[in-house]
Amino acid sequence: MGGDQHDLSAVLGQLVNAAGTALVLVTQSFAAWVMIAVLTGVGTALVYPVLLSAVGDASHPSWRGAALGVYRMWRDGGYAVGGILLGFGADLLGIRSTFALLSIVVFLSGIVVMILMRETLRIE
Repeated sequence: MGGDQHDLSAVLGQLVNAAGTALVLVTQSFAAWVMIAVLTGVGTALVYPVLLSAVGDASHPSWRGAALGVYRMWRDGGYAVGGILLGFGADLLGIRSTFALLSIVVFLSGIVVMILMRETLRIE
């Protein structure tokens, strides 16, 4: 990718994760749960390396290590905060509504990435 194009793997990863999260709402069988786990795993595999690389690419070499550390702190902290928020959401809204809201948020984050994230490598 070059110029002003967005990174399709980050967008695709977010959209795949949103689909996997939404499918939780209609899943009835163990086989479907396994397929959802695979689907969300693929989505996560598409997103994580791209976002980490984007932080590294956008950071000057003199502060790249610090930038990556800050990014990872927020990303890793999201596991704990996300789990707590999902628990509160399940208590307040119910599990189905919480998963529906989560899938919408993940989908919208993919759209935000599609609109705002740009390749930093300039090929001339």
